[in-house]
Amino acid sequence: MFSAVMDAFKRRFDRSPRPTRLRMQEIGERNYRFLPSRLEDLWPAWVHQTCLPTSPHFIATDLTGLLLNTQYRRWTRLGSPGLNTGAIVDSHGLITPLSRHWSLDTWIAIEGNVVGTSQLTPMAQTLDPTTGILTTQWTADGWTLTTTGQIVIADNGQPVLCITFSVQNHRAQPMSLTLVPAIRPCTPEGVGIIHQIHYLSGHAFVIDHALSMVLDTPPDNIVCLSDMDSPAYRHVGNWEMILSATCPNALATAFVEYRWTLAPGSRQETTVRIPLDTGQQKRLPSPVDVAALRTFDLANATPLAAQQWTALLKKATPPHTTNPQWVALYQTSLHYLLGILERSSMTEGALRDMTETAWVLTALIRAGYATLVEPVLTQLLNPEKPLASHVRNQEGQWLWILQTFLSQCPDQEAVWKPVMFALAKHIRTTDDGHLAHAWWRLAGLKWGIGAAPDEKASRVLEDRYTTLEKRTWEQWDHYFEVRPDEPARLIGNFITPRDSTLIDALVVVWPLDLFSKNDNRIANTVSYIRRHFMTDQGLFQPLPPSGFSPSLQALLAIVTGERTDLEPLLNGVSSTGVWPDAIHPVTGSGCGMTGHDYAVNALFVHAMLARSWT
Repeated sequence: MFSAVMDAFKRRFDRSPRPTRLRMQEIGERNYRFLPSRLEDLWPAWVHQTCLPTSPHFIATDLTGLLLNTQYRRWTRLGSPGLNTGAIVDSHGLITPLSRHWSLDTWIAIEGNVVGTSQLTPMAQTLDPTTGILTTQWTADGWTLTTTGQIVIADNGQPVLCITFSVQNHRAQPMSLTLVPAIRPCTPEGVGIIHQIHYLSGHAFVIDHALSMVLDTPPDNIVCLSDMDSPAYRHVGNWEMILSATCPNALATAFVEYRWTLAPGSRQETTVRIPLDTGQQKRLPSPVDVAALRTFDLANATPLAAQQWTALLKKATPPHTTNPQWVALYQTSLHYLLGILERSSMTEGALRDMTETAWVLTALIRAGYATLVEPVLTQLLNPEKPLASHVRNQEGQWLWILQTFLSQCPDQEAVWKPVMFALAKHIRTTDDGHLAHAWWRLAGLKWGIGAAPDEKASRVLEDRYTTLEKRTWEQWDHYFEVRPDEPARLIGNFITPRDSTLIDALVVVWPLDLFSKNDNRIANTVSYIRRHFMTDQGLFQPLPPSGFSPSLQALLAIVTGERTDLEPLLNGVSSTGVWPDAIHPVTGSGCGMTGHDYAVNALFVHAMLARSWT
């Protein structure tokens, strides 16, 4: 019975790297069941920061029966163009392949103590967008541990995440230590799932029947453990050569030991290779699979991957700024957007909705990548059958994408204008109680009129535009009254007037171009937003996901063109160029649904292409 429950949990867990509420409830219940009684073990940093009584950010869980990461949700996703897979790396270096239920952690055993990277400070983490290499570094008493991660393509076309661990001795005398890469049943969300783990003769680990990791160099020790043997780190240096484990709680773990003695100033390293799940992997790996993963030439694959990123970024349209920090962040943002440029990523998982998809695709088009975007558009908007399920009721967003594409590729009008007209014909003119939807539909009809094949077809869309415009103003009048202290109505977008979702409605200025930013109603809305939602740290969003909102901050900055509206966005970015969808006012980390919000990277690209921000 428990196995069946776990299988159902895994199926839901697999659906999306962006969590759903149902998935979060399941994760919270599993965390609540297992974590409080296992706090002596080494878990993701957030567990110790929120569960230990000595932490200033301790959270009680009795009232909800859930234990969730609600204060430290910030991570970096590694991707590669055209792939629907990748990995996420949290701010403490925990590495989680997407669609897997385990992570690779790093421990160090030195002078009788075992420490995990989640416990080590200070720490630096950077991404080089021109190579795709993410580097995480910790410096302690006389030594430095560095991990680098990069996605490469094996000779058989398999995407592989290559992780290199390096330790350098800064002491004046030799130093003995043990590097311990550990496969752990956890993710940045909390407790993961590992039923079985086995070590094969080809220096490979198989986790729940899937080939999961191959070691470049033979280790000095391998230990596989059940949950009954926790805390696992206590067995480093004590137990020898346990090559498999099965756990009834799905909390199996494994670690390998590299026992090194480093001369003064010397450095030693080793690499592991993790095959990334593309949805087509075999359930039972063969010796051929292991050999293919272990023997492909990493010395050749690594520079090839770097060359691909360098060549892609050289094609980018330069931003309208010479500020070196902003230029670097512009390149990094493009790197992330190119890394998810794949059909399934555009319609589910990495992005929340079609508006976010529109931010991403139009940012790439405007940045000079229209030719790369077009194949994805063709997959998503089949010119023969353009109204797929992910298009219906989102026609305005798709019409903006196509309008932007044709502005860069006018020679493709014969292909895409009929698609635009077909989309515009299906735009509803009924009232759904949400003004933001009406704004997008109005703009979509405007773009559709421009794509009409003849005057008769154009008049049909113009009539629909007039009908929808009339109903939209009636809806506006119904929800937004005039007050003595508010001389002009606000441009609202939700049935609850004058909350922070007003900021979403600024799309009427950009990108929909339905209002001028100098319109008194827009000025009134911006003034209201600044008075009620702006703080010294940025724009605070009280509605879920509550916290400082980077995406709304970016939208406000693009609309107003004020540098003072852009600067809070730059203050909230991580060292790897990542924003979560909401920033916690106290921890400064993420507190929303996702730790890496691509919509903000896309909006930052739009901002850099909009003006110079002098």
